[in-house]
Amino acid sequence: MESGSGPGSPSTVSLVPGDAVPSPEDKMASVLPVLLVCVVGVVGNATVVLVVLNTQDMHTPTNRYLVSLALADLAVLVAAGLPNVSKSSAGQWVCGHAGCLGITYLQ
Repeated sequence: MESGSGPGSPSTVSLVPGDAVPSPEDKMASVLPVLLVCVVGVVGNATVVLVVLNTQDMHTPTNRYLVSLALADLAVLVAAGLPNVSKSSAGQWVCGHAGCLGITYLQ
């Protein structure tokens, strides 16, 4: 058997033990907070970037630093948050061994 292709490999580990299937309420309870954080984070950070870049009076070193932080936060939300929502809604664990290390390093 190839490494990482059998049952229990990081890409196919179920969130629930045995053959139990999570109810729609359980899926919603686990996905909704992450989705809410992702949506609020993307909208808020995109707003910061647009306001600072479109307002001439806000072109200061401090605000440019805030824009770089907002862009970094957007990258983390898109790279780590959105895949988490899609995989969690499917009832699968998001991180494999290398995936968790990569997300931890990114954050």
